[in-house]
Amino acid sequence: MTTTLDRTTTTAAGQRAASRAAWSALSTADRARLLAECSGIAVGGTSRHALAHGPQDPRSHENQIGGGDLPSRCDRVLHDVAAHAAALPAGSIRSTRVRTELVVDTGFPLELAALHLAAALIADETVLLGLCGPVTAGTLRYVRAVAALLPGGVLRISRGDRLVNGGTDRVVWLSSDCVTDRSPVTRGLAVVAAMTTSRQIVDGTSDPARPATAPTS
Repeated sequence: MTTTLDRTTTTAAGQRAASRAAWSALSTADRARLLAECSGIAVGGTSRHALAHGPQDPRSHENQIGGGDLPSRCDRVLHDVAAHAAALPAGSIRSTRVRTELVVDTGFPLELAALHLAAALIADETVLLGLCGPVTAGTLRYVRAVAALLPGGVLRISRGDRLVNGGTDRVVWLSSDCVTDRSPVTRGLAVVAAMTTSRQIVDGTSDPARPATAPTS
């Protein structure tokens, strides 16, 4: 016997599948633009929430000198990506349809991690974003809001200490001394990193657990 709950569950799953298919059907530029729009809505909601709860501690990570709070800096990156993607030739970024785990280690700039996230999402990858170490409440609200605004299953958020969940097609590790993202899409957006941060995208080992090779004499 089919119950109301069964019908509701089936309908919800169908809606998620339809929204996911609609996302995949978008062009690269349209996915980048929609991501930027979702980020703008998310950062606006985050700012209103912060105002409702009073000023933030000036010592917090989100109030570092660097041009505004952290969600706003991430938002600027995603809008820069959208503007850059709009100027790319049609079909220059192919849809990959892979599942990616993007692990952001403690101390890695989240505004630069936003560039790697954008590259994966506009290439039509589904992303599990793992945030290691302490993350402020405002930042967590922002990334969760972006995930909620995107089609279901496109972006999921995980918290933990140096976590790698596995079960995905590729794992990208972002830390201060090792960046394992070899995606050609990220390389194509490197110009955005130059515009938004002084940090460079540096190749590292593809295995974040592998120790560095000692120099030979």
